[in-house]
Amino acid sequence: MATHLAFLITEDWYFRQHFLALATAARAAGYDVSVLCRIGECGPEAADAIRSAGLALHAVDFQRSGLNPFKDLATRHRISRLYRDLRPDIVHHVALKPIIYGQAAARQTGVAARINFLPGFGHVFAADTLKTKLLRPMVSRALARALKGEEIGLMVMNQDDQQQIAGLAEADSGAVTVLPGTGVDLTRFPEVEEPSGPIVATYLGRLLHDKGLRELVEAGSILRQRGVAVTIRLVGAPDPSNPASIDAGTLAGWRRDGVVELHPWTDDVPGVWRHAHLAVLPSYREGFGMSLAEAAATGRALIASDVAGCRDVVRDGVTGLLVPPRDAIALAEAIERLARDTDTRRRFAGMARRDSEQRFALERITRTVLELYETALRAGCSP
Repeated sequence: MATHLAFLITEDWYFRQHFLALATAARAAGYDVSVLCRIGECGPEAADAIRSAGLALHAVDFQRSGLNPFKDLATRHRISRLYRDLRPDIVHHVALKPIIYGQAAARQTGVAARINFLPGFGHVFAADTLKTKLLRPMVSRALARALKGEEIGLMVMNQDDQQQIAGLAEADSGAVTVLPGTGVDLTRFPEVEEPSGPIVATYLGRLLHDKGLRELVEAGSILRQRGVAVTIRLVGAPDPSNPASIDAGTLAGWRRDGVVELHPWTDDVPGVWRHAHLAVLPSYREGFGMSLAEAAATGRALIASDVAGCRDVVRDGVTGLLVPPRDAIALAEAIERLARDTDTRRRFAGMARRDSEQRFALERITRTVLELYETALRAGCSP
């Protein structure tokens, strides 16, 4: 009888984007795989892709940013009911709410093998509003309760988060696996020469304030005033479920001013990087800059904020440049430097590809996670 693996994650589109390859590899390794998440927020494509991969899909109505206790209670009951009905041998919880709710359900229903993967601490820990300041200690306490006593199956994406999770779980930091991203398919992201023509500096991702996009637009204005011929391109879409989502009026103003180009989200991510010279992520905090890792695989120089999750991707002065967060002038100067200095830009690009091969390859990441599954299953079977 096959071992049953259940993923608990907020959204089907997020699972498809970051975990479908891992789940497919698990299935090839002999696991039966179920995915429990919210379905269809961004259309039917993600659910179709998950089912086409031979994975079972079950709806859980996660409210990622909601504070409605009645909806949250219904979500908790739904997870417990699914765990009781599906009887998974191992569960893989991804992100804050799935960890907090999934841990309670797994313990209640007797699932002994538990993987808890925190890709990042999210908006509550990145933003500096009154609401997030009030929520932060509450979320920290809930996460600490969920993780206390867990010494196997803890995963994060950067070393800063490794120390924080170890403290919350009251575990040794060595018990927390640092996973550098969810894996880059190097065949899908082959190294290609940069395009001809004017320099293009591209941001790819959700259009959120805490990604540093206001600073990037301001940097574009600075470069325009200096007469630097650089196109600042934003590729992505707002995320209405995220409190940091940039509103339509602001985006319309940016489009009207013409300082940056706005392009809709596309599944052709390799194509985005083929048509760019620089990858830019001026985020205030990241779990891990996957867009940077994919750009690196394509052979693009990187520019990012010197914050957790970005400095785990960018090797400053080797594969790109790190700049202080929330500093539009420093960001503009970094873009200008690499726009003007072709030799340095191309040297960084070549090193970025080599670094991607050594650290971010999908096969390496998948192997690490599957080994962790086996360790957790063995520990769960121990008396």
